[in-house]
This record gives sequence, structure tokens and C-alpha cells, in this order.
Amino acid sequence: MQNAREILKCRSLLGSSCNCMIDKQLNKYFSGNVKNILEKEKIIHHYRKLHPWKSQESFSKYLLKNVLYNKDGLVAINKPYGISPKMSNIINKRDPNIYTKVLNGVDYTLDNSMEFIAKELGYSELVIVKAPEKFMSGVTLLAANDTVQKAINSSYIKSIGKNILNKTYWIITVRVPNQIKGDEHLCMRKQFNSSRSQSKIVIDDKWSKNAEKRRAIKILNVQFKVISNSTKNLSSLIEIKASTIKWHALRLYASTRLYAPILGDNLYGSRIHNVAGKWLLSSSSKPLSSSNTSSYRDRTQIVHGS
Repeated sequence: MQNAREILKCRSLLGSSCNCMIDKQLNKYFSGNVKNILEKEKIIHHYRKLHPWKSQESFSKYLLKNVLYNKDGLVAINKPYGISPKMSNIINKRDPNIYTKVLNGVDYTLDNSMEFIAKELGYSELVIVKAPEKFMSGVTLLAANDTVQKAINSSYIKSIGKNILNKTYWIITVRVPNQIKGDEHLCMRKQFNSSRSQSKIVIDDKWSKNAEKRRAIKILNVQFKVISNSTKNLSSLIEIKASTIKWHALRLYASTRLYAPILGDNLYGSRIHNVAGKWLLSSSSKPLSSSNTSSYRDRTQIVHGS
């Protein structure tokens, strides 16, 4: 029975040209009763289950069940992947025809559910103060009044002044990184092609004071450690604390510094290659262009923020 389920699962994922061969296998090795039972079982691809909600109300109730903390006007909830804090799905301001995409995703936002959650928790209103980006799951902080909102923002500012990395992320990578743990002080900058018509973001460990004054770079402080590896070292769960996530800092760092791209990262994951058993950084990675930006978001990336 289990083998039959596996065959039927393959049938749901492959094209029609392959399904004839699979049907022959079902007819050859399994009885009619088994086949009828299997056909009735609905096999759903995991991409179709990313956003299972059928209405805004069901989505709001889901968020209510994922309240992590609620005391004195401070509320923390777990934001699911592919949900924006507010309505803003354009990722390229110069080309408004390019939109972010989530396969089989919904267009609900956290902001749309604030009134419902506030009412259910006994508050007159709730405001989103800190939230992960759309393509991350993670802890989102809500405030019931201005006092709580100012307290949250003040604590973040104080931590930055004390050089405390106040944002923690968990990522799943496609291989084991080249280091188990580390603490690095780096920068990100734009690397232009010869005609300066296109650029890509790179990470450096050396830069000039002048470049920092001109704001030609972004400082990136990172602390990381491997939490666990898969049984055959095919992937790793890594905890990363970073000073910024702008310019896709986490994805860029995982790929070009740890040589372990984040699972589902179609853009920066292509910057390293296995050459004769050694993982090497590619020098010919193409800059981000409008033609590949829209497809970049089509693959689920495993990043969780807190």
C-alpha cells in the first residue's frame, strides 16, 4: 500500500507523458481495491499548502492562534511566510510591472487583520511596530498604544548604540557551511560591470574610511552558529544575528561567505559551484536584472526571524 502511494505521488508531480507508464505499474502490481483507495486520496503538493486560508477571516483566526505573547499592550505573533506586514508588493520601484510572487499565495496582509486581533484580545487598536519581511516567517511585535510603541523603538535604538545585534534569524541551507560558528565585521557594496550599466552586491572584509563616509558601503556585522545538520550532511540549520538584512544580506552572506546557500534561494545560490569536489565562488555571477527578478520569488526560501 505504501509503495502504491509513492507511485501515485510521482504521478501527481510528473507530466502526462510519464503518467501512462505509472498507470501501467499500478495496473500490473496492485489490485483494483487498492487503486480505487489511492485515487480517492488527494495528494497535495506542499507549495499548494503554503497559504491554506480561504478567507481573510480564517487567516485572522490563524494569526490569533499564533499569538506568542500578550501583556500590558505588547503583543507578539508569529508571521507566516509570504505575508506582507502592509500592502506593498512592488519590489522594483523603477519597474512597477515587476511584482513579488508566492506560488498559490494569498494577498492578505497583517495590517488587514489588526482590527480583528485587537478586538479578540481586548484592545481598541493594535499597530505593527516590528515585522519580518514578506519572504520570512517570524516574530512580529504589535503595540496597543503609543507608550508601548515608543518603548519598543527605544529599546532597538539603544541596542544599536551598544553594538548589540538585536535581530536573530534561523535559516536552512542546502549544505553544511564551511564554518561551524563565527563573528565577523564586514561590509556590502555594489560591484559594477565595465560600462557601469549593471551592478551586483558583494561582501568585503576590507574597506576605506572614505567609502564609509560616502555611504558607498553598508556595514554588516554577523554572528552565527550551526544548530544542527541533517543525517547525511545535506543541509544545516543555522542561527544568524545580523545588523541588517538590506540588500538580501542573509542570503548573500550564506552563499558567498559560508558557501551554504539558503534552501530555495535561486538568486545568490548560483554564486557558488562544486568544481572537482570543491565549492568555489563564481566570479561570473550575473547582476540582478528585471528579467530574473520576477522569477526569483517563485521558490520558497527557508528563513525565520525573531
